Amino acid sequence: FPVFRYLISMKQTDFEAILQENQARIYRLALRIVGDKEEAKDITQETFLAAYEHQGRFRREANFSTYIYRIALNFAFRALKRKRRLQTLEKPETIRSNDENPAQIFQREEKEAEVRRLLDSLPPRQKAVVHLRLYEDLSFNEVARVLGCRPATARTHYFFGLQNLRKEMKARHELPKI
Repeated sequence: FPVFRYLISMKQTDFEAILQENQARIYRLALRIVGDKEEAKDITQETFLAAYEHQGRFRREANFSTYIYRIALNFAFRALKRKRRLQTLEKPETIRSNDENPAQIFQREEKEAEVRRLLDSLPPRQKAVVHLRLYEDLSFNEVARVLGCRPATARTHYFFGLQNLRKEMKARHELPKI
């Protein structure tokens, strides 16, 4: 990946450009994992500081995004361990269509809130894999590199994450029998 050849001998101004390119993705990932805006901002800062300070440790077989995601996940998982419980995710920015009426906007926002609540119910690894696959569009090989596991393990976490989401959705939407 050309960015990392550049990273090895970079100056602070060069690193700022890379930070601008990747900051929003890392923030979204951290927010999805820890569920707190301020904590996610801290994790994002810690991630880029660690990447800059330890740029010599980067193994060039991986992409920059894989490397930075792994650092971010490590910080996020540490934050979760410190907190010992997950909080409700803050609502991410959404793009609104001018064609939507208020009722459609309300329905879409309700569905998004439901999905966030469901994702919050997953164990941290499953949540991370589902987020990286669905929201960051990473392949299983990339997810595996980020998590430090084999692609088959990433697929397993994804499968069980989706299975748990389906189970939870079914339980929430089942009507009581009268």
